Amino acid sequence: MPVTNTDITLRLFVDDIATIIASYDVIQVFRSTGDENGPWEAVTSLAAAAAVLLGTKHEPYKLQGLTLDVRTGGLTTHSCTFAGADPTTAAAAAAELTAALGADGIAADVGGYVRFTTADTGTDASVDITGDDAYANAGFALGAFALGTDAHVPLVAGVQDYELVDHNGAVAYWYRTRYYDTATAAASPYSVPLPADPVYVLPSTDIITGTCRLADLSGRALANQRVIVSNLFEPSIRSGWGVFGMTREVRTDDDGYAELKLVRGSLVEVMFENTSIRRRLRVPTAGAEFDFLDFTLADDEFGIAVPVLKIAAPHSP
Repeated sequence: MPVTNTDITLRLFVDDIATIIASYDVIQVFRSTGDENGPWEAVTSLAAAAAVLLGTKHEPYKLQGLTLDVRTGGLTTHSCTFAGADPTTAAAAAAELTAALGADGIAADVGGYVRFTTADTGTDASVDITGDDAYANAGFALGAFALGTDAHVPLVAGVQDYELVDHNGAVAYWYRTRYYDTATAAASPYSVPLPADPVYVLPSTDIITGTCRLADLSGRALANQRVIVSNLFEPSIRSGWGVFGMTREVRTDDDGYAELKLVRGSLVEVMFENTSIRRRLRVPTAGAEFDFLDFTLADDEFGIAVPVLKIAAPHSP
């Protein structure tokens, strides 16, 4: 994952905080730069951590007169022109690099390899190799990078709303979370992966999660079923915001499960791709989640289209 310097704000809502906090004390956050299937990288750790980048070439090095450009924080580029005589040790190369980094980080000899560590910590900490002619000889690839991590999000009794900003995220990334206990290492199942969304402006109390669990005719989980939810544009205001978004969509995972966050009280139409099912329903205003197939939420029940077949043409006696 490259250094993006892009802030993605994650809104985390814990419905039954009393039950969750009885077993766990933090929320772990993970990101995928590919799709909802991963691979997944940690956004959080036990404590905020620096970006650490380790070279792949063992000493000695031939670096005299060559220059290595290293960027920290995605903003500041440090150029180091090596003056030491060849062959150069990892310790000698690291000393020159540390001088070039100044207050932004240090380089060290780790078993004969050069390692960079940023002074900054958290998801805004980064180090990457940006160029010139010494990177290969020093054991780095052009564009090699490392990112820091934030501390896990601590759970607080009675608090349901939490927020984490990934300072090196992207709108194309996916995120998932789980609850974790730092004392026992107990962990909950992972949440359903969700794409990076624009920042939520409504409080979590105005949001509810719509879900569905789908199976095929053989009773197996129906994966990759596309579910489309459209706003029917009934005048709606929540917490001072007019609700005018047009459509949202999601696909079921390998277990046939999908979920989507919606504004409470909205009038929507739910469609299941490649089926005749179209449901007009009122999003509930109470509870933490609801089922898109709950017949009590709509007048149309399941909205299944029933074909009218003409068996025989009518005739007069």
